[in-house]
Amino acid sequence: PRRSMKSVHYPGMNIAAGWFVFADHGDELIWKNGDTLGFTSFMGYSAKSRQGVILLGNGLFRGLTDLGWHLLNADFPLPKPS
Repeated sequence: PRRSMKSVHYPGMNIAAGWFVFADHGDELIWKNGDTLGFTSFMGYSAKSRQGVILLGNGLFRGLTDLGWHLLNADFPLPKPS
């Protein structure tokens, strides 16, 4: 079962069995991310392309999730550098 997160920033975002499900740009991305003690990770899968990606960062990278979304589906924009 899925539950809507009612996110203002990501209206297509749901959560299912602890994984995020983001439906946008004609795709459904299933993903999980996290960080601890200066390490960052992202793992995701595109239902449309049936491809997955795993990103590991040796540091705190705030844009790693956006990069993962973009690698799974180029229609998801990359964040502008700050």
